[in-house]
Amino acid sequence: MTGLLLVSHSRRLAEGLAELVHAMAREVPAVALGGEEGNAGVSAEEVLAGWRTLALRSDEVVALADLGSSLLNLENAREMAGADRPCPLEIADAPFVEGAVAAAMIAVTGGASREAREAAEAAWAERKRG
Repeated sequence: MTGLLLVSHSRRLAEGLAELVHAMAREVPAVALGGEEGNAGVSAEEVLAGWRTLALRSDEVVALADLGSSLLNLENAREMAGADRPCPLEIADAPFVEGAVAAAMIAVTGGASREAREAAEAAWAERKRG
């Protein structure tokens, strides 16, 4: 199954999004990463560790980030893993909340990470139409 890696500057924000995802698609594995109070953000090493943890429950992963440096740390984690990647990782260029929910809806029906990433990215258009 495709899992979700949720990377935020705020641990509470990431955990809240994981809670929302699980309310709608309980079976979808999700790992929430974020900074502790007073220390915003996570390192690329923490992202890689979260990816490895998620790979124990997922065949492939879609990652979403809240802000630019979270995205940068996702990309850095992918580079750090090199050929020793825990599992395939798709980084979605998508709104954090709407994208995660859209990706979860595809993942829960057995969709591949590419399909889940595409659904997350399509959430930009849906949001604009709304």
